[in-house]
Amino acid sequence: MQHGLRQLVDEVAAQLGFHGDAGDRERLGSAIEARMRSLGLGAQSDYLAILRGPGGTQELRALADALIIGETYFFRGRDHLDVLRRAWLAGPPDRRWRILSAGCSSGEEPYSIAMLADQLGLAGRIAIDAVDVSREALARAEAGEYSPWSLRDTPPEVRRRYFSEHGRRFRIDQRIRGQVRFAECNLLDRAHPLWQRAGYDAVFCRNVLIYFRPDVVESVVGRLAGLVEDGGFLFLGHSEALHTRCPEIELECEDETVFYRKHAGAAGQRSGEDWLALIDGIHRELDEGMARPRLETLPASSLVASPQAPGLSAPRTDVPGRPAPIDPVQVGRLLREERFREALGLLDAAPDDDLPSQVLRAELMFVNGDLEGAHAHCHALLARHFLEAELHQLAAMLCEQRGEPSRAVEHARRASYLDPHFAPPHVLLGRLSLRQGQPRAARTEFEAAIKRLPNEREHRLRLLSGGFGRDALLRYCESQIRACGDSR
Repeated sequence: MQHGLRQLVDEVAAQLGFHGDAGDRERLGSAIEARMRSLGLGAQSDYLAILRGPGGTQELRALADALIIGETYFFRGRDHLDVLRRAWLAGPPDRRWRILSAGCSSGEEPYSIAMLADQLGLAGRIAIDAVDVSREALARAEAGEYSPWSLRDTPPEVRRRYFSEHGRRFRIDQRIRGQVRFAECNLLDRAHPLWQRAGYDAVFCRNVLIYFRPDVVESVVGRLAGLVEDGGFLFLGHSEALHTRCPEIELECEDETVFYRKHAGAAGQRSGEDWLALIDGIHRELDEGMARPRLETLPASSLVASPQAPGLSAPRTDVPGRPAPIDPVQVGRLLREERFREALGLLDAAPDDDLPSQVLRAELMFVNGDLEGAHAHCHALLARHFLEAELHQLAAMLCEQRGEPSRAVEHARRASYLDPHFAPPHVLLGRLSLRQGQPRAARTEFEAAIKRLPNEREHRLRLLSGGFGRDALLRYCESQIRACGDSR
């Protein structure tokens, strides 16, 4: 990244309270460059002047729209909706509820809450507010028209009851639309009228805080907690709850999900059961393609590759009663010679706690055609090591093989977020984008892959990108970019 662009990224990140790794900051830099092109600006100093001038707030909003991943769908995060449903059913029959959806995107979350209330006969006793920083997303929410993709997890009977088909779109029932009030709000704006509306019985703010620095997260969560009535609920994404500390709210565990609840004198302590439920919740979020946990949660040792062979751990001293350690030099030689079946035979004896060898074993199962074995082993490893980028790339390839493109996309995105230098996920995302008729998105992914390929590790190219070598994969990406045409 050029020095001038780096300065712009730093300034925008500071103003947005943005917290991201190198890959996120690169994405922010790309968004800035795209905005400069759209405004006809050639000099970064001219764009900086806009940011610091009277139009700066509007320009920051446009950047936020470009930066935020608005992937959502109806009835996403059913575990939290089930907690709310049980609270509704257990409460007094005449009680009225106020609900806030903070970061509502295009409206799927608040409309899901409204439909759930209607199904329970509570529509007249539920008031729902929904806010988002993106005017474009709010316009889509208020229009109430959605693609079939947004309804992918909506039960058929709910679809029939609350949606009508209009060509290739689905329009939500006007009665449900009328139950939600939408408003523009930047959660970082302390002067916004939202913060004067205390008295909510439940606040949803899921997969929004991942974009903020830790100090900003603490501030926003504290203000959200201030909106919640005593006894009320605060629902965050599980990966966000993992990092949240707020003395006003207390983490609770119910039916293998976790949420915050406001009690007088809450201590905010977590039990062992709470921690396990948090981890289980993060596993579910990975399957749904939700926001990524931050890399700070990884032990430093897991981020360092062995100097002896890529992806393999160094030999350890034998311990009585445990399998002998794998010789990484021998396995590395077999990989270079593409003797994958022999390498897999060696890795079959790897100790269970030798994570790099177990990851490589799953990858070699896939390469050797044992798709079911690779799927079972990969997901068993993900259940314990959910921040391993290679496992998510392998899961993406397996999902593609199994005819599950949406899950393949989510796992590949996760792999690219967890390792910003990882080329194969971008190749897969580019290929899937082309299949979905999205040449612009495909071009972006193939260009990202080309940028990363020169420094990509050889074994990851051979095992996690369909067997291509570096040069062949570069030529493939270049040919696919040509196939995208002029889609900038």
